[in-house]
Amino acid sequence: MKQKPFHESVVTIIRNCDEDGLCVIEELIQRTKIPQNHEAIIRALRYRRRLAGLKGDDPDGVIHSVIKQRDMLSKTTNDQSVEKAKCPFNSKWPEKDGVIYFNEELVSDGTTGPEWVKRLEAEGKKITKYAKSVLLSPEFKPTNGTKYKVAVLKGEIFNDNERTTENIRKKADLLNLQTPNAELACILRERFSDKQLEDMGLYWIVAMHEPIKDFDDNPRLVIASRSDNGSWLHTDYGGPGNWWSRDGGFAFAVSQVSGS
Repeated sequence: MKQKPFHESVVTIIRNCDEDGLCVIEELIQRTKIPQNHEAIIRALRYRRRLAGLKGDDPDGVIHSVIKQRDMLSKTTNDQSVEKAKCPFNSKWPEKDGVIYFNEELVSDGTTGPEWVKRLEAEGKKITKYAKSVLLSPEFKPTNGTKYKVAVLKGEIFNDNERTTENIRKKADLLNLQTPNAELACILRERFSDKQLEDMGLYWIVAMHEPIKDFDDNPRLVIASRSDNGSWLHTDYGGPGNWWSRDGGFAFAVSQVSGS
């Protein structure tokens, strides 16, 4: 059997272990220096806890410890980088009170879910099986010529214990923002590079569309993300009580005008 580094093998172990095994793995994670694959580990932990029906997203701080390692590694890498961005972030994407507003309109072109899978993978993007199941669902209904003006609420504007899907949508309502089509996540993943997401101060952007059920009949939201192992399109649970980490953003439409 081919041996793998801990940060790779642990993802499969998390997804397949029982509740007692999960407790052991979580303790091991907190004691281990993890150099890569942080996003995959975080997703696996959250998935396994929900599957086991465990109360709370991260009561023992395991996920937080992985996020902390990832952020420290990212900061070290940035500090060592000699090349600075030629154009400062705010000159491209204005930010006000923790909300990023994209200057340019993003326009849909009628690409279907199966076509998005082929298109993004051809561009080197990675798509999880859950994201594929959403894109292949009959509930995924693309538009053609819709012009999106997008606002992204940064996770950091919410208190950690209040950053749930329900509260995020309430905040968007107060700002008169609209629920976008699920295709927006695909458009964002194609339009913005990992470097641009980093410039925004984000690891991921989730399109806050109406949830679409995956092949396990769970409601899902589609996410464009960056990690140390590539550019991703993945999903997370879309229920109102789902808790989110502070290192991403939540995309809504300021306006969305249908094409003629």
